[in-house]
Amino acid sequence: MVEVPQQSKPSTVDYNQAYESLVKADDDVHGLLAYALYKQHKRDWIMSYKKDHGGPPGEADLAAFMRSQLLPKAIDGHLRTARSILENFTGEVVETAKPKHEKEAITRRIEVALGYWRSVWAGMGAAFFYTLFLIGLTAVLKFGGIDLLGILASVSSASP
Repeated sequence: MVEVPQQSKPSTVDYNQAYESLVKADDDVHGLLAYALYKQHKRDWIMSYKKDHGGPPGEADLAAFMRSQLLPKAIDGHLRTARSILENFTGEVVETAKPKHEKEAITRRIEVALGYWRSVWAGMGAAFFYTLFLIGLTAVLKFGGIDLLGILASVSSASP
């Protein structure tokens, strides 16, 4: 039987704490972007090291780089850069969406104003047709032999 050596879980000593230092919660967008910037910086450093030294960095060099990236000023720098990138991105999104929202706001105001005038015209039309109806009713009653004005006059003269 061949024995497979078990791998031990990394201890906090040999485990890179960059993620925990930069990201405070699963939805911490600033921290997540700062971590991505850290990883990009690490990659750039490794590529530069390979170019300058003709090969990849050793364990000691990599450990020294990672320790330097966990210093408070380095963490603060990554977080500040992430915040700046997000603010610029947010500003660009707002500026891009601004004309569309301004146009929609103007369109809504025009629709409200037109809606008012439409209701004014509708009210005037209704009043016109109601007046025509009353004139027609009066004419029908007059031709039918009913004198509304005479009835109103007799009612008003009969009252004390």
